[in-house]
Amino acid sequence: MTNAQLMELAIAEQRKLVMATGGFKPITSPEDAQKTDTIGLAANLYGYSLEQPAKQLIPFLPAWVQSLPRQVMGTGLVAEYRRITNVAQTGKSTAAEGVVGAAVTLTTDKPTVSMGNLSSGLFDVTLEAQYTAGAFEDALARATTLSLLQARRSETAHILGGNVTALGAVDAVNAVTIGVSSAIAGNLATGTTYYAYIKSLTAMAMQKAILGQIVVIPAATTKAVASLTAPTADQTDGWGIESTVASQAGTTGDSLTLSWTPSPKAAGYAIFVGTTTGITNAKLQCVIGSQASIVLTNITTGGDAGVSGDNSADANDFPGLIALLNASGSGAYIKAVSGTLTADNAGGITQINTMLTTCYLQQLGIDKGYLIVGMGDRQALSRALGTGASSSNVRYVINLPEGQDATGGIFADFYKHPITGAKIPIITDPNLAHGMILWVPTEIPYIAADVPSPLKMFLTFDWMLLPYALVAPKRSYEARMRGGLACYLPPAFGILYDIYFS
Repeated sequence: MTNAQLMELAIAEQRKLVMATGGFKPITSPEDAQKTDTIGLAANLYGYSLEQPAKQLIPFLPAWVQSLPRQVMGTGLVAEYRRITNVAQTGKSTAAEGVVGAAVTLTTDKPTVSMGNLSSGLFDVTLEAQYTAGAFEDALARATTLSLLQARRSETAHILGGNVTALGAVDAVNAVTIGVSSAIAGNLATGTTYYAYIKSLTAMAMQKAILGQIVVIPAATTKAVASLTAPTADQTDGWGIESTVASQAGTTGDSLTLSWTPSPKAAGYAIFVGTTTGITNAKLQCVIGSQASIVLTNITTGGDAGVSGDNSADANDFPGLIALLNASGSGAYIKAVSGTLTADNAGGITQINTMLTTCYLQQLGIDKGYLIVGMGDRQALSRALGTGASSSNVRYVINLPEGQDATGGIFADFYKHPITGAKIPIITDPNLAHGMILWVPTEIPYIAADVPSPLKMFLTFDWMLLPYALVAPKRSYEARMRGGLACYLPPAFGILYDIYFS
């Protein structure tokens, strides 16, 4: 369904709602058929249930989110499901008469889905905007459509990285390793001591950092970045506790090197540097993805001052995929690369092959799913897959229609499974920064899980449009849902983190 068709559908449904509730009189005269600029979209909307329109908007979402089943319970604050934490073979697959065989044993438990509340905030549609638009354009329907798109995009970020418990101190015990580099030119000053801290960020905090344009990608090989001029951020939303301090005397013309212990729970890190000890005296330099090493070529004094304490927990959220896979006892494959991806010179990546092979063998043959990568990692992965091409006997012939040009380079759309050769789609998720790759299977072969998909959304209620009283003269609307994510087979999932950009 096209965007135009979706808009027409939303307009038709909203017009029915407006007229059924004694809504506005349609205006058709030319002087009245004019657009207004009095629609305030501070967030999203929903008036009656938007569950069906939301399903129509699925094409706007990443493919791995599109595949998630959604069950609306209607009542209740919690949902219980059976999770498989291990698959093992015990006994024989044969059995004597009257004796039960036990070829495959599933270790299961019954966790509860932690429900969270997602809200769009309020948006306003004025009486004049709705009345003046009339037959020209339904202002409420237009606002509803746009807001629903925004709400589902926000929900996608929560499904990936929602967090209800504190990240903990990624570096509370292991101090940041700090030094100087003369090989990379910088603007450090002799006689000045620099004090550095890092803070771990949730995936939700990283989404805001990406939108705030304070995320930078370190240079390949050197890991160098230039601090931003004056980065600002809301450090009370998804930002973890500060590390222990690391100090280093500067040398004129050198750059500052930093490294720390990576965490699979952290989707990224914020870098703070100051010339006086104390996180509140340090200034935000930039935010990077899952890579736990960086070289700062310059130090800015214009960024936000650091905020002490751990603000990574959100009791109103639900645990997203990263949190569920990192939960105790999940059995998921989680591995720090702590370097660049390594090409196997046979059309694959060594670290990805190991992850997919391990998940395949321990789960008896799951090879269908998605590789989810962060921004920049898609190109790095494509370059690594092309390594060794100069010695390959394969040649490419491209037939171009007259008047068209060829685009150079290799861009990977699929990854070949190392065991079965199955084509695995590679998806760039805009909510994920560089340095992390997730393997998300899309099938589950064990009927004990009572669901055909490894992931499922349970909802007390799906997205709703809540209209508030008419005031001055405009009506405010809020989009709201309550639900949580269930992961039925975490040992089939995988996370590669601390991947250096290449």
